[in-house]
Order: sequence, then C-alpha cells, then structure tokens
Amino acid sequence: MMEPSFGHDFYEEHRERANKFVHPEDRAEFLRIMEPQRLIARMGRNGTMAHTCRLVDNVGPQYVDVRVTHMEDQTAYARLKVLMGRS
Repeated sequence: MMEPSFGHDFYEEHRERANKFVHPEDRAEFLRIMEPQRLIARMGRNGTMAHTCRLVDNVGPQYVDVRVTHMEDQTAYARLKVLMGRS
C-alpha cells in the first residue's frame, strides 16, 4: 500500500503522479475523475470516493483501488486523503 497523501496542492500533485505511474490506457479517465469539480461531485454526501485503475511499476501493470476521503484536521483545514492499495 502506498502512503496517504495530504496537502494544499493535492490536485497538481496527483496530476503529476498520474502522468508517471497510472497506466497509459487508464490515465485520461483517472485525470478526468480527479478534476476538482468532478471529484467533489463523486464524493457526495459521505465525503469519499473509490476508483480502480492500473499503476505501472517495475513489476508491470497492477490493478489498485484508489480511495479519496475528505477530512477536517485539528486546525479546521479541509484536506483530502488518498490511499492506494493493490486490488
């Protein structure tokens, strides 16, 4: 499992990672889903969303589950947390 990702530059950070690690055939859909307005819409009332795609690493393409969760931290800043785990 990859480390959770947090931060103010969430969208730009994940766009850069997608261009490096998401399988070329899955990349356009992943980037479309991760656009701010679409992501917020998919998260809906419960503040979470899941998507399955392939990542490419030194072993080859592997399916992963991507889960995005909206969180409020102790300083009341909204954050998004992304967890990726092998399917």
